[in-house]
Amino acid sequence: MSRFNVLRSAAIAASLLLAMAGSRCAAADMPAAGTSGLPDRLMLAYSLSRSNLEIARVEETFERKGDRYALLSEARAVGIAAVLARGQGWRRESEGTIGSDGLRPTRFTDQRGSNPVQRARLDWEASQIRFERLAASGEPEPGAAEAEALPAGTTDRLSFPYSLAQRSMQLQAT
Repeated sequence: MSRFNVLRSAAIAASLLLAMAGSRCAAADMPAAGTSGLPDRLMLAYSLSRSNLEIARVEETFERKGDRYALLSEARAVGIAAVLARGQGWRRESEGTIGSDGLRPTRFTDQRGSNPVQRARLDWEASQIRFERLAASGEPEPGAAEAEALPAGTTDRLSFPYSLAQRSMQLQAT
């Protein structure tokens, strides 16, 4: 089973963080931020490109309700990439809590094209992360789950740039 590799997505996360701060992102419904420094709702739409060739369009939504957050990111291949990938994209979701040390995910799902959904459930009280592959019914496939120790500060590829942005805002405020 593949792991959710945070290091591999660092370049994507850094690009997203820059997009959040830049004028090329589309933001909507941004009321005054709460104590976390993060908005109640943020919608981003951006393109991914490689060698100046657009390969995908991404729509991402961040929602905060009190100390809870939910993130949804959906991408669709475009142009020649859509032909090569048979029009497939990805859907990723993250949910969890927001604290002074950033976003703390409790669930992350990743589905690429028609492949099975991969899910990570993070149990902070038990210090354990459980990786699962889900069947079409949404239930974990038998024998396709693994549990490992959950290191402090663990994040996922969706919540990482938002945690980074929150920490950056906290540092600027001091």
